[in-house]
Amino acid sequence: KPSVPVILESIGPASKDLVLEQSLIRALIDTEAAAPTRAGLKAENPAIQRGALIALDQMDGSDLRPTEVVPFLSATDERLRAAANWVLSHHPDWGGELAGWFRQRLTASDLADAERTALDHQLHILTRAEVSQQLLADAITQPGFRTDTRVAALSAIASAGLKQSPASWKAAVLSVLEAKNAGIL
Repeated sequence: KPSVPVILESIGPASKDLVLEQSLIRALIDTEAAAPTRAGLKAENPAIQRGALIALDQMDGSDLRPTEVVPFLSATDERLRAAANWVLSHHPDWGGELAGWFRQRLTASDLADAERTALDHQLHILTRAEVSQQLLADAITQPGFRTDTRVAALSAIASAGLKQSPASWKAAVLSVLEAKNAGIL
């Protein structure tokens, strides 16, 4: 649709007026034109990237992929980073695809505290796919994970709401109880 590039370019200057910015993002959503909106993810301006990211997430029929969101999780622009975290938090179905990325980031030694905290808050998306469920169990039992991450993994498991918990979770919780680790309990 020819209006999409114009809308995207308008988001940059409008980013200081939240009502106007929201209206432009809504206009992108209503166009239901995912392909031209996706071009906004490659823009230099973080406000345009943020608008495109939100629009693609909310657009009916959009095929936004986790690999398109992940780069923005470490963006220097706070609003873009917050939008990426928000999008990620609404896609528990992406847990399996992101398990490897989560493992790498959660065990990295060079993460800022804010990024670690944001990752810990995202662990709930790892409760659905088998590979990501194993990551939660590993975060509790394996070396290389911070105590805060272990507690966040236990919290994600506790609030998962699954009818049947994986055996790896049962073993992980049991190991914590047997170890009587005061930092975790």
